[in-house]
Amino acid sequence: MGFGQMLGAFLFGALTLGACGGASRHDDVTAGSGAEPAAAGASRGGNNGSAGSDSGGRAAGGAGAEPTTPVLHGVPIGDCHPPDATANDDCPAEPPSASTPCQAPDGPRKCAYDLQVSEGRATQLVYTCEPGQSSWGAFYVPCGLVCSTLSGAVIELAGDCSARQPVTCKSSDTTFAFDTEQQWLDSAFGRILSDCLAESRYGPQFQLEVADGCGTRLSSDEPFSPEAATCLKTALDSLRWECGLRLSCTVFSAPPL
Repeated sequence: MGFGQMLGAFLFGALTLGACGGASRHDDVTAGSGAEPAAAGASRGGNNGSAGSDSGGRAAGGAGAEPTTPVLHGVPIGDCHPPDATANDDCPAEPPSASTPCQAPDGPRKCAYDLQVSEGRATQLVYTCEPGQSSWGAFYVPCGLVCSTLSGAVIELAGDCSARQPVTCKSSDTTFAFDTEQQWLDSAFGRILSDCLAESRYGPQFQLEVADGCGTRLSSDEPFSPEAATCLKTALDSLRWECGLRLSCTVFSAPPL
C-alpha cells in the first residue's frame, strides 16, 4: 500500500460515523470576506458538487480578487456547504436510516447533510451509494480546522504567497469516497512530510498554518533535525495549494510504526 493510500485510510478511519460530535447547526455559515451569510435551512441532502475540486475559493470580480473563506462558528469549512446549498433530487431529503437500500445505476451518489463543529474542527455527515452497493454508507468527512499551538519546534515560512501559482493537491495514488478540500490539503501536506522525514514522520504531530493556499508557519511537538528543517522549508516556501485557498490549517498525526 502506498503512502497516499495509507494516509487516506487513516483519515477515513478517524472520521467514521459517530466519531464526531459537537454543534450541528448550520445557520451561521459566513464568508470570511464579509459577505452575506450563505443559505441555510433543514437537513436537505445533496451532491457536494465541488467537493475535492481545486478551483479555490475566489470571490467574484476576476483575477486578483481576494479569496473568500466560508466559516462555521469561526472554523473554515472549505468546499463543504450547508445542506440546502447542495440540495439535489438524487438524494434523500433526510439522512437515510441504517441499512436503507440504495441504487446507483448511473454512477456514485454522494449526499451531504449536517455540518458540525467541535473543538476547532468542522466535519460534515455524508452518505454515499456506489454502483453495486446495496445500502447507503455513512461517515463524517473533514471540512476544515483551526490550528492550535505546538511548542516543540517552529519554522516560519516565506511570505511571498501572491507571487506563486496555485498547484493541484491531488495525487493519482490517493482516492476518497467523498473528497473535500481539507482531505486533499491533508494529503498534500502528508506527502511533503513523507519526502522530508520518511518514517520519522510517524509519532510526532505536525501542523501547518495556511493562508491563501500557502504555508505560513510549520510547527511540531518535537524538534526538527537540521536536515529535515531545511527540506521542509525549501519545499513549503515554494508551494501554493489550490485546495488550501479557503482553508487555514492542516495537521498530520499518526501513531509510531
